[in-house]
Amino acid sequence: MDNYRRQNKLEAKEESGEKAEPPHRDEVRTSFVPDDDAAEYEEQQPGIRISYTLKRPEIYEALRHSGSCRTTVRKTWIRTAVLAACLLIFLVCGLVRENGGIFLRFSVICGLLIAMIWFVPFLERRRRAASLADGREISLAVYPDVIEIGRGAGAWKILLDGSAELSILPKIILVYEEDRMLMIPQRCIGPSIHTDVLAMLIAGTRKHEED
Repeated sequence: MDNYRRQNKLEAKEESGEKAEPPHRDEVRTSFVPDDDAAEYEEQQPGIRISYTLKRPEIYEALRHSGSCRTTVRKTWIRTAVLAACLLIFLVCGLVRENGGIFLRFSVICGLLIAMIWFVPFLERRRRAASLADGREISLAVYPDVIEIGRGAGAWKILLDGSAELSILPKIILVYEEDRMLMIPQRCIGPSIHTDVLAMLIAGTRKHEED
């Protein structure tokens, strides 16, 4: 309803000769669209078109919950356990032995390595989130049987036939298809369409299995 009123105001300004203000960069737009691919004998199943711009915290959350990141975290915990054991051994040897300075230095090195293996992936995720948050508007249409992303030559689809996987997070919804991941912010799905969008996504996907 707010989008409808805003559109009327823009049209009124154009008719009166005033210059209409462009929509805000972070504005989210939703609308119902017909299913043009439906055959004549099929029942029309209108979709919901959503346009939005991804923000850095949303992309960071998506990257943090991606399969590759979870695999990296698991490996990091294993390396941390090994380095922590080495740190403890070197520390005890350094404190017990008379000339234990070299062991104490090794324990410090182990501590620095533990800090690095946790801090470096964090910086990498932040860098990727910043590069992906380029301000481009993403437009997609959710139908009961497909998600259409983009328009023109760069457009692509995700079939809602049970082949894709779905992960619902507090800030963002992730749809996985093979090596691609679609990010849909929760904020762009208004209360009036939230139930319909989730119903179509859940019905056409399976739950994402954590690695």
